[in-house]
Amino acid sequence: MPAVLALPAIVVRHRELLWSFVWRELKARYEGSLLGRLWPLLNPLILFLVYYFVFAVILKQRLEEKGMVVDDPAAFGFYIISGILPWIAISDSLIRCTGVVLENGNLVKKIAFPSQLLPLYAVAVNTIYFLIGLVVFLAARLFFFHDLAGTDGLPGSWWLLFPAILLQIILTAGLGLLLGALNIFIRDTSQIISLVLQLWFFTTPIVYPANLIEKNLPNFAFLMQVNPMYHLMEMYHAALISDGGGTPWASMWIFAAVAVLAFIPCYAFFLSTKGRFADEL
Repeated sequence: MPAVLALPAIVVRHRELLWSFVWRELKARYEGSLLGRLWPLLNPLILFLVYYFVFAVILKQRLEEKGMVVDDPAAFGFYIISGILPWIAISDSLIRCTGVVLENGNLVKKIAFPSQLLPLYAVAVNTIYFLIGLVVFLAARLFFFHDLAGTDGLPGSWWLLFPAILLQIILTAGLGLLLGALNIFIRDTSQIISLVLQLWFFTTPIVYPANLIEKNLPNFAFLMQVNPMYHLMEMYHAALISDGGGTPWASMWIFAAVAVLAFIPCYAFFLSTKGRFADEL
């Protein structure tokens, strides 16, 4: 615990180094590409269009949320993108974190610096892209779409965005530290995490309403309660789409507990193994 509590001080002390990593990644990620800085917006937009076309246009999926049934395809489209944006931030961060320590092996072996900054900067970069996409989404959401209850503006639970983003960063950083360290010793980790993320995506109500699980697979509906992403999506949906069922307090506290309790052992594992990184690299 003392080492965990010391992490904010390490980040502050080495903030210039951390920012240099972040800035280097921001400049290099799409350097030389024709569309350049537009890709952070195009990636979620393309995914959104694919899932919107499949679920809203072809399958004509209705949005059944918080006791309301809405046939408007636009409503279902906003529902999808409100979940895809945070999911992309999480999944891209975890994939990047898995290889970031290994890719920077020369730094780890030759320079004395806190190597925990490597996964943290990967999370920071994807969080920046997420926030840019979220601002665009909010502008479109306020301009084109009413709350499902028929009121203008964002739902009353819009403030959930702040704890949702913070807790999302905490959980992603913890898992990223774990994966970054684990990949040093088990190089298959990068392959495994890609498969796990695909499974995790389709078992989380992002491109379909949660009520479909309760309706079609009632015996397995309880599994959603042990999926932390379900609770995070509940927070985003209440903040961005509708809080007709009230503020999801239970989901907020459950996800908060998962994020904090997962971060502690994940960071502890990173600290306990970082002394062996140089030998393995």
